[in-house]
Amino acid sequence: MDNFDSEKFIIISGQNTDLKIIDSNTKLIIFDLKKNTDNNLMITLGGLFPRSFTDNLKKYMKQDELDELGKEFNSDTGIEMQKVLVRKLLAPKYRRRFDGIDITNKPKSQFNKYFNNAQGKKDYQAVIMHIFNCAKSGNYISSDFPFYHDLKKELEDLFNLFPEETNYKEKYTQATKVLINQTFGNKNPLFGNKNPLNDPEYKEALLNAKFLDQITSLVCIAITWPIWDQNSKQATDLANLIFPSMSSKDNTSTKSNEEIMAYVTLQKNKTANIYDEALKLYDNGKYEEASVLFYKITNCKLADDNIIADAYYHCAICTLDHNIPIESNVNAEPQNCKKYITSKELLLEAIHFGSTSAIQRYKKEYKQDFETIPLIRDFSQAQGKAKIILNAVNKYTVAFKNSLPEEMKNIKTRKKLIRFAATQSQWMHEIDSISNLDKDCRFLLFDDNSEKNFQDLIYILDRISYLQKEASLANSKKMLLKWYKIAIYIRVKEDEYSALIDTALKRLGDYTVRVYIIDDNKWAAQYLLYQYPLFQPIQYITGRNLRNTAITLSFTVISNHNTELACWLVKEAFWLGCFHYKKITLSINIIGPNANEIEQQLRFQCPGIYGKIPDSDSISKVVINKPYEVDSINSSDTMNAIRDCKNPISAYNYYVIDIGDSAENLNFAIKLRELSIRDLISSNQKLQNSSLPIITFYCPDTNIAHLSDHIVIQNVDSGNQWFNNYNVKPFGIINDRYSFENLDGGYLEKVAQSTHLQYSHANATDSCTQKLEKLKDYFLRSYNHDSSMAVALSMPYRLFQTETNDTSHIISSDSEIVPYLIPNDIKEIANLFSSCRLNNQQNLLNFEHSRWLRWALSRGWEPASPDQVLNYMKDGNLKHQLYIAKLHGCICGLNELENFSNALYNEAEYSRMDTNQKKRYENIGENGATTPFDFKSTDISNIDATADIITIALYPENVVEEDILVK
Repeated sequence: MDNFDSEKFIIISGQNTDLKIIDSNTKLIIFDLKKNTDNNLMITLGGLFPRSFTDNLKKYMKQDELDELGKEFNSDTGIEMQKVLVRKLLAPKYRRRFDGIDITNKPKSQFNKYFNNAQGKKDYQAVIMHIFNCAKSGNYISSDFPFYHDLKKELEDLFNLFPEETNYKEKYTQATKVLINQTFGNKNPLFGNKNPLNDPEYKEALLNAKFLDQITSLVCIAITWPIWDQNSKQATDLANLIFPSMSSKDNTSTKSNEEIMAYVTLQKNKTANIYDEALKLYDNGKYEEASVLFYKITNCKLADDNIIADAYYHCAICTLDHNIPIESNVNAEPQNCKKYITSKELLLEAIHFGSTSAIQRYKKEYKQDFETIPLIRDFSQAQGKAKIILNAVNKYTVAFKNSLPEEMKNIKTRKKLIRFAATQSQWMHEIDSISNLDKDCRFLLFDDNSEKNFQDLIYILDRISYLQKEASLANSKKMLLKWYKIAIYIRVKEDEYSALIDTALKRLGDYTVRVYIIDDNKWAAQYLLYQYPLFQPIQYITGRNLRNTAITLSFTVISNHNTELACWLVKEAFWLGCFHYKKITLSINIIGPNANEIEQQLRFQCPGIYGKIPDSDSISKVVINKPYEVDSINSSDTMNAIRDCKNPISAYNYYVIDIGDSAENLNFAIKLRELSIRDLISSNQKLQNSSLPIITFYCPDTNIAHLSDHIVIQNVDSGNQWFNNYNVKPFGIINDRYSFENLDGGYLEKVAQSTHLQYSHANATDSCTQKLEKLKDYFLRSYNHDSSMAVALSMPYRLFQTETNDTSHIISSDSEIVPYLIPNDIKEIANLFSSCRLNNQQNLLNFEHSRWLRWALSRGWEPASPDQVLNYMKDGNLKHQLYIAKLHGCICGLNELENFSNALYNEAEYSRMDTNQKKRYENIGENGATTPFDFKSTDISNIDATADIITIALYPENVVEEDILVK
């Protein structure tokens, strides 16, 4: 519409969506009223804003606003301005389907079918229900109905983009009035008599309204079209929310909140009366008459949810128990052909609105569809065979045996493949017996005595070293591959034994033996914060709001006996709870009889976590509060301490419980849930799952953990709502780590190895030989494994902080689905990250450097100034980090790395060093500055490789005989 300043206009309805030039003085604007599959006219956004409109809109929108709505709109060949319109006009909360997916997050071809297919109708229904829920909530104080108010404001901004000299808005106003005259109040036979589109009073109200109210009402119709086309009741309800006031004659057309709430209250009361009447009919055995009224209630979307739920439930009962068919189109006008809704569909709708009775009936009627909960969880999903040598028989080895693949469950097979060794001679015999086997071999050093496990490891490594030296030159390469196929799993405290294990592995020859250290406390803490991330309480808050709103995440550890686990929980939360949102504060609390002991151990192990964090002014804050020491865990003092450290906003609280055995921990978690719900009720806050704190409990016992999701609440049927499910989460489950499939860490371990390979500049196309060569250092140094595993654990946090075009997060959902990474959906997430990465580059860089920095502090490292680094390098240390003192020059803010680089550059440039000495300083980074380790570039390359890392594209999946580990 470049020439929208002409004098003559003709406005008609038609099928074309473009502007036609009749002659130099006359323009033809076509508001497209498309036809749907039922041959009824449709009012669509494409009709209200045709291609000529959106083409001009693109010219006038600022590039940063267009970028904010979506980078995919930058391409001249792929403009999707209908998406731009929907994203600009509708806030994310109105665009989100019930499964959490944004209706605009789909390819162009699918989005263009928004109005025309079955999924499009579901998208429509989501928008419609959001509007009705907004209306009946009553939680608004603006002068207009909130949905209408927000949409109107966006439309005002939209039309203000067009320059005044074009007279665009004035001409569009004329066109809008013509459209209203053509569409409304004409007794169109395609619509029923009760449809507001045929009501002359609504037409008059629209014509008397201001332009912005006119176009707002028309857009409301376009984005809720199915009810105008098919459902006069819902259309009438919506018209009373979004149409101008029919009593207004002074051009101040919007309804007041009092008018809207009066209408909503009236509809609730009317529906409640119909419900009472329907119940009387049902109780008197008049099921057919009752079913008509019950189904009529389901169409009253402004009614209370519990009434709608019960109406759907009774409709289902009428069908199941009394053979009463329910016509699905009883409220549509005109009626086409008779179509009946099934009892299954009715029960599912009742469940959606919260009917626990419907859940129980659904279980009874459709057992094959409802997941049955076995009393004992099955862990035998793995496949394959392996030679197994044990050094103990205990609950850990029992868990492993219970998870064996079917191929290994035969008694004869088990006797052949599973062996026991206790003495040095037995280990020598077992290792000698596997040297010529082709299958994988696993050594399980699971004894409860860490010293015994370490000694057995030395026996194994010593015998492998001897056999390798004795191997003839002809088969030495094959032996090298054989040692890589061996995996040794050792249960020890990592802090105590990692240096010894590193030393033992370093003394082997030029080959790799994979040793996996399993620290039960460290693993339990890490897997908890990976499976139930710290960001879970805030995952529904948009990036825009997180940038502008001060939020405190309260992480509370309630401990009674296991100091080591509590320390790991605090250390891992310290660095995983890192965000590039500066207004977030992670507040860490420790409660228990041993709280002071936990703090003292942390101050001894990693004092840096209690000092000033170098990046604290540019990234999220973290505070470790004074511990709450109590005499007894089961006391009022503990409850008072929990209340003292609780966030005023309960939704941002995260509790971890470890006070005794699995049953005791579960019982305390239930008690804490009771307390949290009482507090919500006392403070008059809305009761829903998203308002409740996250409560987790340490639970090694597999069966208790498995059943904890289904704990019976007295006189309440099980469900997934705040009142019928305690919703407490177990962690540290033995079988989750000690199963055949997950013993080496499963998917997480593959991501960690992929991270190391990325740091080592590996490519997905590299051969298995090349990848295994680069993994040597991963298995030789526990520092490398710990560092790479930290990246793997932080991937959900990285993805959470990667914002999509509407500032929502890649990992974000309105459902109760746990948001950690699993291989099944990882490719889709990786593709989404790749499309959003560039928009988030600087924020992700800030996050990644700070995450590493805090991880280093949690491992006992402390920052070294440039002068300190120069001093210890001059005195012979080869690198910028001084391992023997755990000092690191890069533990500083991201912007301070340049100063560190310049200091090393000047030292190499101007000091009197010999050539070999200078090489220690020379690693030219960006802008020619010497940055020995160029952390910034390292972090950027790691961020860029996120998709390859999480899809484990770098991981050497298959090791074959022909691909041998040699230089």
